[in-house]
Amino acid sequence: MVQRKGHLVRVESLFAKLAPSEQKVAVSILEDPTLVIDMGISDLARRSGSSEAAVVRFCKKAGFAGFKQFKVAMSQELGSAPPPEIKNALNEHVKEFGDVEGIIRKVKDLDVSVLNEALSTVDREQLDGAAERLSSSKKVVIFAAGLSGTVASELNNRLMRFGFDSQYETSSYAQLMQASKLTPDDAAVGISYSGSTKEIVEAIGLARNAGAATIGITNSRDSMLARGSDFVITPEIRQSQFDVGMWSIPRIIGLAVVDVLMMAVAFKMGREDGADALSQKALLDRLGIGD
Repeated sequence: MVQRKGHLVRVESLFAKLAPSEQKVAVSILEDPTLVIDMGISDLARRSGSSEAAVVRFCKKAGFAGFKQFKVAMSQELGSAPPPEIKNALNEHVKEFGDVEGIIRKVKDLDVSVLNEALSTVDREQLDGAAERLSSSKKVVIFAAGLSGTVASELNNRLMRFGFDSQYETSSYAQLMQASKLTPDDAAVGISYSGSTKEIVEAIGLARNAGAATIGITNSRDSMLARGSDFVITPEIRQSQFDVGMWSIPRIIGLAVVDVLMMAVAFKMGREDGADALSQKALLDRLGIGD
């Protein structure tokens, strides 16, 4: 197994030596490193709840002259040109399996095994409770940031096709505004792989204070998002950072959770109509795509 290396390891190793404001910057970077590439210094300061001066101090302690140099280094490490560690890991897979067919088989086996393991860890009672509450909600709002937005967008589309008044805004400010307007008849869904994304945790907290039911979808059972949610769906993902397909795995798992959750909601809606289960034809009719 290839060991994790690079600038992110340096950030982790420095964490205990950083001032509290600098630790906030580090947490934001470690939560979703890819976001840093497109951020300005003011964006990172605002996202981390610190200051531009704290960002600069953090970058210098990490060994860079300033934020610009840190961004360039992160872009090289996470961008289109893979860093040496990842390139070497991919080369090992190529050598082991010999050809493209072998690589395809490796990626398929990895994705399937991780998917099976992740879904097997989901708490059935929590999932059932979340589906029950969603099925009776007057309005549903979804909170997500960064790469979790792909999962949030799909969940929003599925809910709307089921006839729900569902909303997902990419702006963190808009999400906070939505959360503050919810009622006890509504539900809020927060999606964060780490479970500690500041904006998502805050939005879920506002929604809960407003009386809405809160549902957290996260990889961490002990995260702030999990603790702030009435129902928690936690498909646990355990994998090496250098496994082939590593960047897509969280999205694959998240989309699978959307499938499972919406099938459970469909069942609840069918039960409320007096049926033991929602037939395929009835489901298609409800989605507006039947004959």
